[in-house]
Amino acid sequence: MKSCPNSECESVVEYDETVETCADCGAALVDDLPTWADDAPAGPPWPAWVPKLGLTIAVPFLLFGLGPRVLLPGLSREHLSGEVGDSLRLSVFALGLMPVFSAFWIVEVAALLVAPWRPLRTGGASGRRPLMTATLWLAMALGIVQAIGIAVFLDAHGALAADARLSRVIVVASLVAGMCVFVLAAQLLDQAALGGGFAVLFTAGAWATLLPLIQEVLGVRLTEGHVRSDHPATVTTAVLLGGIATAALLRWRPTDSEGRPRALPLPACGLLPLSWSAAIAPLLDALVRLGLLPESAEIVSGPALDVIAVITAVALAVGLGFVFNWPSRVARFNSEARPRVHRAVALSAGYVLVVAVLHVWLARQDVAFDLFSLVLFIALALDVIAESRAVQRYGELAPAWPEHRLHAVESALRVLEGAGIFGLARSVHQRALWHFFAPFIPVQILVPRAKVDEARTLLEAHFHPSREVDVDAVFS
Repeated sequence: MKSCPNSECESVVEYDETVETCADCGAALVDDLPTWADDAPAGPPWPAWVPKLGLTIAVPFLLFGLGPRVLLPGLSREHLSGEVGDSLRLSVFALGLMPVFSAFWIVEVAALLVAPWRPLRTGGASGRRPLMTATLWLAMALGIVQAIGIAVFLDAHGALAADARLSRVIVVASLVAGMCVFVLAAQLLDQAALGGGFAVLFTAGAWATLLPLIQEVLGVRLTEGHVRSDHPATVTTAVLLGGIATAALLRWRPTDSEGRPRALPLPACGLLPLSWSAAIAPLLDALVRLGLLPESAEIVSGPALDVIAVITAVALAVGLGFVFNWPSRVARFNSEARPRVHRAVALSAGYVLVVAVLHVWLARQDVAFDLFSLVLFIALALDVIAESRAVQRYGELAPAWPEHRLHAVESALRVLEGAGIFGLARSVHQRALWHFFAPFIPVQILVPRAKVDEARTLLEAHFHPSREVDVDAVFS
């Protein structure tokens, strides 16, 4: 292991044995640790990623595990009924992050439709800053509106304390404050944890849907009323097959002759085909109720509906795969764009077919859990593991560039690699599940903290070589 002999240099150890000079000060590297390094204070006995992982687990547990127990103030306990007294609805954190996510979607769509705002979507941290500001203000407005709705609902059911007017104000303020706690928690996770703040909280919010799966696979009883299926071994095999297929697809990265990745992040269509095709049954049922389909239509139920749902999911996978990765856009950052897109769409359609069939089959076995939540947690686990390994090898990492175009991520990493800077695409697996529909999960390009300024300059020149994003001019 080589090291820098300069005592004033920020770098001490160089892990790449092929490097001869220090990247920070230019001094010739030596084979042993310098003598002054022996006098440096000893670091903690655990790897650098351990406290980050602990925070990644602890914060969602506190918010989603213990948060629902923090009840709203201003309520009249004797008037609480079974409907109104639900622990989640009456929690200070009842709003969660949904107003924030809704604000992200609205602002992102507006930035896409309003031509002068479009450069901000790809303008790096400086470009997206006004979009984030607009998102937070809109989230606050949406949170207040939803909180007022809950306060009115509670008042109508006689659940507020004697002074109803004051109680409504207390309820609204408490709910909005709970939403703000979630936002602050996301910022904390962004800076001091692994996986990305909003990404971790978004996935952690689905933890309750995993309980039936855990009970089914492990044969334990964690919730009341759970009945294990008649074929637990077969169900477990199907779940493992879906998990292995998901992990293999997300990790699949073929390389070219120079060892560089030559594939787009997968799935190219995200999970949207699966979630949208699952809405077919309710849609057909609604059409029957409206009289647009005959009640005797066999297509509304049974195996025929399952076949239609699977075919629809595969068709959507192909269509959305091209929409999210249009070859002309991919060609701006990758060579051989068409073969890349065609390969990614084909693999994604095959994956969607497998998961859709497994989902339909599990539903027919009366297994009450959502296979999609398993996919979410696998993606989160892969992102956390990748970042943990990077922190262990390169030390503290910091965000250099937020990227929302998945087909541009590998291009950014190649630019940094060419300059000798390590780069990590944080949350890339989680964002690949949603593409445009998860603007709250940016792919943050992380680099060693000492290289942040250099990396930002390189990426700015790479993505915007002939123009600058003038934020003031856009909004003037």
